[in-house]
Amino acid sequence: MSRFVGGALADDPARRRVTAVGGYASTAVATGMIGACTQVWQVGVLRAAGWLARGLRVPARKALLADVVAPSAYGRMHGFERAMDNLGAVGGPLLALPLIGAVSVGTAVLLSIIPGLLAVAATVYAIRGRASNPGGRVARLPPEQAGGALAGHDVTSQERQAGCRVNELEGSRRSPPTAPRSALAGRSGGRLGAHRA
Repeated sequence: MSRFVGGALADDPARRRVTAVGGYASTAVATGMIGACTQVWQVGVLRAAGWLARGLRVPARKALLADVVAPSAYGRMHGFERAMDNLGAVGGPLLALPLIGAVSVGTAVLLSIIPGLLAVAATVYAIRGRASNPGGRVARLPPEQAGGALAGHDVTSQERQAGCRVNELEGSRRSPPTAPRSALAGRSGGRLGAHRA
């Protein structure tokens, strides 16, 4: 259910950024605070909160990835993202084993906040980089939609101008050149006069 709500939030370019950053931060804090729990119900509440935040962030994360990757690389992007996610799921616990041997389990869980906050920092960095450098994607929009956004993508002024220019070029290629009406009228009149003579 949380992913369904997260998908609706991800449709808005501004909300998807807040949802992604907030989801990663909430998941990191809720999961890490489990190490400080003293009651079972506290663990249950924090675990549920972590999974809720995780569900909200996933659609926003995928939408943000689609924003910064060219359409021709969507398959590779999703494959790489899934591979790194599975690698973290397997490698994270293995790396935590020596840490648990050095400190207590609760302390190790608390320290898991650190990689979570690093993920938040990476997400913020990627969003800021996307805002400052759109990646050169051309907004191929119809003339009547040249001032809007395409599939949730924020169209900058440079992209909007490029999109309008592309539309103008495509329109000129599709439409054959036509002679002025006055010239056509003169030709048709001359032919008609010659025929009558």
